[in-house]
Amino acid sequence: MKLTQHPFPFSFLLPALFLFTACEKGKLEEEAPAENEWIYNTMEQHYLWYDDIPDRKQLDFKLSPQQFFASLLSEKDGNEDAHGRRHVFSYIERKPFATKALSETSPVYGFEYAVFSVEHSGIYYAEVLYVLPDSPAEEAGLKRGDWITGIGENHISLNDYISLDTGNGVTYQLSRYDPQRGLVSNGSVDIPPARLVRDYPILKDTVLRIGGKAVGYLMYNTFTSGPGNRDETYDEQLKEAFRRFKTAQVTDFVLDMRYNGGGLLNSARLLASMLAPSDVFGKVFTRMVFNDKNRWQDHTTSFFNAVAMSSYNLNLSRLYVLTGTSTASSSEAVINGLIPYIGRENMTLIGERTIGKTVGSNTFGEDNDYGWLLHPITLRISNADEQSDYTKGFAPDIEMEELIPGQILHPFGDPQELLLSCALQEITGQTALRSTESVPAPSLLPSLRLVGLSIENK
Repeated sequence: MKLTQHPFPFSFLLPALFLFTACEKGKLEEEAPAENEWIYNTMEQHYLWYDDIPDRKQLDFKLSPQQFFASLLSEKDGNEDAHGRRHVFSYIERKPFATKALSETSPVYGFEYAVFSVEHSGIYYAEVLYVLPDSPAEEAGLKRGDWITGIGENHISLNDYISLDTGNGVTYQLSRYDPQRGLVSNGSVDIPPARLVRDYPILKDTVLRIGGKAVGYLMYNTFTSGPGNRDETYDEQLKEAFRRFKTAQVTDFVLDMRYNGGGLLNSARLLASMLAPSDVFGKVFTRMVFNDKNRWQDHTTSFFNAVAMSSYNLNLSRLYVLTGTSTASSSEAVINGLIPYIGRENMTLIGERTIGKTVGSNTFGEDNDYGWLLHPITLRISNADEQSDYTKGFAPDIEMEELIPGQILHPFGDPQELLLSCALQEITGQTALRSTESVPAPSLLPSLRLVGLSIENK
């Protein structure tokens, strides 16, 4: 069961879905009626909002499969994030590109970034959010907080920033932020050719000993069990991280899911089972409710049992969660699933409002020859108390925006990092910011506007 965010919320990437050769385009048009008939029948039976599908007579079955699929979707399918960007939850993809992580099947440099436009110039800058381990970008020395201000000797254009993370090798011009001088040149970096890179879920785990407390910190970036469909390598790594936390006798915990757009529900269940109070073992974690044609599929998932969790469970009574505008789906299910047992008053959310995805999807098409996989929304998800009242996202208790020009992005796990430092202040009893941190862009900085995050296109 996947609870993933739609991989293409930004319109600037949509044309990539239609980059077929003339020959392939003709083939697709030839195949479209049969494929679209299958798409229509599947959606009529399984789509959560099947009542909103237009009447069959109003549909154009000669459209491409992507266009036809889009023509079936309900206005209820998706929402807007805190920045007004529209996210559609259901999606369709070609089988050769069907992935658990795009970077594991398509060559990439292995980093994610925020894109800023320079006002009235047609020029763009990219700020590195994180770099994946064992990637060309890491090999070259690129790191979180670097500003990419040029490619070779040229500025970054619209076409450049769409595909900034792939190619046959590239030289990036870098800048860094200096409080006294704004963005200043920081040399260049030569990135080796793109290659397949594993999208490791754990970007950082550490124990911080501050103020007499042992604080566990986990930067968990995606809910995936392993690099293969039936591989549990990443889940095992997650368990080992929690074994270390338990051995260190952590007293408080900071869960960083600011960029986590979702993934496998079973991995979310595992994470929640290791965070939860020890008396939840075997109790309801989530409830799944399908449309009225498929109510026989309604079911619950439970926390893992005590035997399975004895070496990993932290028995927490409080939890600090770092969130962002990309936090969605399984990430939100972890928060919501823990509320009946920890209590919302004992969970401190720091960052920005989450997406608000209270629904899940199934995958259709794996066993046929049509060449497409459908991921329509098929179910509603709630917690043990049958609550799922976060359709507009979880609002942070402490609102902080990290992607402000002039705000330095420190490494994950660094006590100076904006969101983590706020959590540590809360844990140690110091006064923390209770509203969006104000970091006015100095006049030395050009007028920059946040366009979006590359992670939202995965």
